Amino acid sequence: MRRHGPSSPTSDRAPSSSSNANNNSNLAANRNLLAGEYISLFNAAFGHVTCGLVFILCMSQCGIFDVVQTDTDLSRYAERHSLAWLPTWLPMPLNTAVNFGYSFCGIYWLLRVKRLFLTGSLSRDAAYLFSVFAVMATAYGPVQLARIVRMSHNLAVVDQWVTLPFFAWVPIWVISTVTGHLSAGPILITMVASLLSYLLAVVTDVGFELALTLHVSAAMGSGIFLCLYPELSSATGLIKNVALAALSCVGFVGLKLLDHKLANLCPAVFRIVSGHFLSKLADVMQIHYVCRAFECVALIAAGNDDGRKLA
Repeated sequence: MRRHGPSSPTSDRAPSSSSNANNNSNLAANRNLLAGEYISLFNAAFGHVTCGLVFILCMSQCGIFDVVQTDTDLSRYAERHSLAWLPTWLPMPLNTAVNFGYSFCGIYWLLRVKRLFLTGSLSRDAAYLFSVFAVMATAYGPVQLARIVRMSHNLAVVDQWVTLPFFAWVPIWVISTVTGHLSAGPILITMVASLLSYLLAVVTDVGFELALTLHVSAAMGSGIFLCLYPELSSATGLIKNVALAALSCVGFVGLKLLDHKLANLCPAVFRIVSGHFLSKLADVMQIHYVCRAFECVALIAAGNDDGRKLA
């Protein structure tokens, strides 16, 4: 976005009321136009995420995924509770409640993206990229919630599968940011490849872990590349938020793996506030800091130097 300097006055007279009315009318019309554009791009983002989710839900019902290793036994989780008043279908209250964090985070960023777009701080392409990521986060809350409450194999497959597009979206975001344009072809190819990579879980017992490792590596590498990009290498806000996103990612993976070990180390604490619960908090923060990092980039692109220092 270009910065406009003040225009030279042609007269000492104050602007007339009719001029003010015209300016207000133009501002209102422009805001309405931007609001219409935002609704259009949100609908596109929502539709694309929905199509992907419906595909995963339908495919998870196929018998080929019956061989995938999933956690559907409560003994695989460290969280325990002894509250008699809790219903029997809620054996892990904290691991259940934490899933609302995904939806709250997604909705927060959808509202923030709308405000940034209406104030001219986001391009249409950037707003679309933000919206897809935020819609994915919003939708993931109910998916993970259903998986924890129901403990069914099919929902566990869906939960694993929908994790991959989150990480695949980061390289797409970085490439679109660096090149300055959004290309449907590369996005479609990348997302299809990401979805198909889950078939590794059918081939080997560690297939999901392998696919997730590849996705996390691609996302991490993309974040580092963005921080080293010449026009952004001095943006302390970007570097800080990428580092926090990476740290959250490590927490997401590490705390989940340490779930039972932490519980054995200190059962009085980690049988209630379990490693799995804490890993989900780290996952929510990971999503938040990824969005913060790209907000820095968007503000810099809009000519706002505050984006370089955004905490």
